[in-house]
Amino acid sequence: MRIAIIADLHLGYGRFYADSFEQARRALAEAVKRADLILVAGDIFDAKVPKMEVLSEAIRMFRSASGKRVPIAAIHGTHERRSRGSSNPVQLLAEAGLFTDVHNSSAIFELDGEKVAVHGMGGVPEQYVTNALEACSPKPVEGAFNIFMFHQNIRELVPAPDALGIEQLPPGFDLYVCGHMHARTVLEADGKLLLIPGSTVVTQMRGEEQGEKGFVMFDTKTRKHEFVPIKTRPFVMADIKFENAGISEIAQKCEKTISGIVGKNGPDMPAIRLVLGGSLSKGLMPSDVDVSHLAERSDAIVFIDKEFSSSDMQTAINKLRELRARKSSARELGAERLAEKLKAAGFKLEAEWILDALADGKGDEVVKMLSGKERSR
Repeated sequence: MRIAIIADLHLGYGRFYADSFEQARRALAEAVKRADLILVAGDIFDAKVPKMEVLSEAIRMFRSASGKRVPIAAIHGTHERRSRGSSNPVQLLAEAGLFTDVHNSSAIFELDGEKVAVHGMGGVPEQYVTNALEACSPKPVEGAFNIFMFHQNIRELVPAPDALGIEQLPPGFDLYVCGHMHARTVLEADGKLLLIPGSTVVTQMRGEEQGEKGFVMFDTKTRKHEFVPIKTRPFVMADIKFENAGISEIAQKCEKTISGIVGKNGPDMPAIRLVLGGSLSKGLMPSDVDVSHLAERSDAIVFIDKEFSSSDMQTAINKLRELRARKSSARELGAERLAEKLKAAGFKLEAEWILDALADGKGDEVVKMLSGKERSR
């Protein structure tokens, strides 16, 4: 069976809203032409509760793909994850019959006498991933080609304290598929392939997101895989270092760098992230360096980070780098801290539930639960 593996569409992503849809459409359209089965490994949406316009467009997109009679199996990712008892948008699309949600379950797909069993585990907070795997407890189906699909950081790639280690993956599967990480990667787990297709759209503006985007094709008979690129907006990240630089020198070098990148990308408008570092002329502070006019260019989408050395800023920069390395969102970090505080105070309330309740305007209910020293939820 020919299987297309797609992940991290991030439909509705604000910075590149149109790109998220257009590039997802291209990936799905090409996958339908090539595949007998399509797997989507989480973060179909960029938000837990997408806007109605985003949901509507996603429904049209997946209805078109499912109408080609190619089955689709999917799981939710960390961006769609909601607290226990709350429905997420991936479940909604599955209930509409657009694909099969295999979170904490499995589904068997058959073609010409061959069976492929897809087992899934959607994204969970990293501190709970070990318990989640034990609760999921996926077991290979005898007589089938078995795939385990999940959506987590992998410790060997992202050295976060609670990240999932490859050795923790359930044994006995013929193929492992992972979403969440946006750079295409091929690893090995339990002697079998572990495929990470990467995202179809740039979101984190990190160096590893440069290069082609697309999806991975895998053949269950030959056990071979290939990457299928799709047309995407070019993304280039450039580090520019200065030494005792003045404002005019910085602006000129930035202009030259941007023009060089634009010149290499033909008619396509690239997204460019400049990271400015090094030292400034005596008396200058990073806040004095105003290059905001560069973002007004009509031939490129420009983002600029200023990481100039300064004793009063170094601690903050190091902290930002640490958070960036962990690839944690502000909400995830907040949930971690809140979970620690709740545990220390003797509560068993879920941090994710509290954050969801607050976001839904249920602050009074949260206060009531906390005031009553609620011990379970």
